[in-house]
Amino acid sequence: AFAAAVLPRIHAASPEAAQTIYNNLRVGASSTDSAAVKSAFESVYPALGITCAEMGGLWNEAEKSYYSGMEPCQDVLTRETETVVKNNNTLAIALGCTFGALFAIAAAFILFIRNR
Repeated sequence: AFAAAVLPRIHAASPEAAQTIYNNLRVGASSTDSAAVKSAFESVYPALGITCAEMGGLWNEAEKSYYSGMEPCQDVLTRETETVVKNNNTLAIALGCTFGALFAIAAAFILFIRNR
């Protein structure tokens, strides 16, 4: 039931990932390759707006560790995202300073005209 609910959304992101999930989780599947299913889901996280940190892994409370092969994945876009954020911050500061200076010049000009 879970696979049927998410497959359309997965297919929109990656038909190959959706096929892998379907083949392994469909009713009557002769076997299930959990590593392939996990990998297929993880491959579409960015397209779905999901991060590995948000999903986490499958925790074994008795062992106090993740089940083998079910550890959280690592986000590949972390460094790129940090660079974009820094660039966006720099742009915001530059625009703020520019508009602030223009406002100050406009205010000084208006005061100059009024005092004439």
